[in-house]
Amino acid sequence: MKSLENDVLLCVRFLGLILILSLCGSCFSQEIGVLDKGRLELQNKPKLLLGFDNNYSLLNDEPVRIMGIRYGFDYGKIKLYEGLYFLQNEIIKNKENLLNPKDTSYQKIRFTYLSTTVEYVFHENKKWEFSIPAKIGFGTGVKNTFLGDSLIKQDNPPFIPAEVSVMVLYKINRWAGISAGLGYRISLYNTNEFDGSFYSFGIKIFLGKLYRTIKPDGN
Repeated sequence: MKSLENDVLLCVRFLGLILILSLCGSCFSQEIGVLDKGRLELQNKPKLLLGFDNNYSLLNDEPVRIMGIRYGFDYGKIKLYEGLYFLQNEIIKNKENLLNPKDTSYQKIRFTYLSTTVEYVFHENKKWEFSIPAKIGFGTGVKNTFLGDSLIKQDNPPFIPAEVSVMVLYKINRWAGISAGLGYRISLYNTNEFDGSFYSFGIKIFLGKLYRTIKPDGN
């Protein structure tokens, strides 16, 4: 029965991911039809991007912060990134034993993963930027189960997240802005406790652009 439930959850996650990517692909294809084919973005000279990519999520009914640092290349409407992501704090999940409270256990859960992101900017002007980032990653989850102070079980399941979000950026200047975003993360492996919506909000510093501003000849 549990195996059947896991198979159903996996199918739902795949169908949800396909639906989200199909919607994003539809937006992308409509925009490409308007653009001049001679200005294919990946033929542009790229600019180096370097910065932080943090967001907030709800996992196992616990609010968590996911920290990220990434580098990449800006081709104009297309941005490509590689990044490292991890939980700021472990998630603690209690497994209460009502018949024998002394046997109540708890889990400490965390994950770390590397990811590749493709971000498509579908609208931009001097002050605003609207984009759709799509991310795929690979890493490891850690589930340590404790009974009292004793570690009784340790699992290290593979973690393969797929994420799609919508981002809005208000540009304060060339290298700083205020950003906000909303998205959803689906695990493509049997670790559905890492699934969930996420959001981000805060000041964004573009270290690559800051470097080029301080040192203009560093283009």
